[in-house]
Amino acid sequence: MLLSKHSRRTVAALEIVTHLSDTTLAYLAGMIDGEGSIGVRRRDKPATRGDRARGLSYNLKISIAGEPNHLYNLRQDVGNLGSLYIRKRFGQRHLAEWIIAHGQARLLASRVMPFLRLKRRQVELLLEMPQFKSRWEVTPEIRQKQEAIRLEIKSLNKLGKGR
Repeated sequence: MLLSKHSRRTVAALEIVTHLSDTTLAYLAGMIDGEGSIGVRRRDKPATRGDRARGLSYNLKISIAGEPNHLYNLRQDVGNLGSLYIRKRFGQRHLAEWIIAHGQARLLASRVMPFLRLKRRQVELLLEMPQFKSRWEVTPEIRQKQEAIRLEIKSLNKLGKGR
């Protein structure tokens, strides 16, 4: 069976995440609670001719901000999940953001959830987000649930304490 690039990454992430130790998962949970954020990004693309379901999509995201060297080493320790972005501004210290998205975010969230203290509810909601194999399977009820979850996570993030 031929897998898409996205599917191959998720399968590789599954292999990595299932072998992480409880100590590593607890450390990651602490980083997410302290320096991280959990969100759902809504993308609204104009639908193209013959592509009626493409207009709207929801992307899951876990991000952790911090010192570039620390996040680089941590990302390497957990098998290079996600992407690392470094922001360089003149006169300021560099800041890194480690972003884990889509299927990788769902896999990591399911494994770190028992160790989370502040952002447990956001992870529960992230894991409740409906997933489907094809955008043609999307119904108005699924879109409504996705939007409700996105808005609830957004409101929890605004509280600043993950509650």
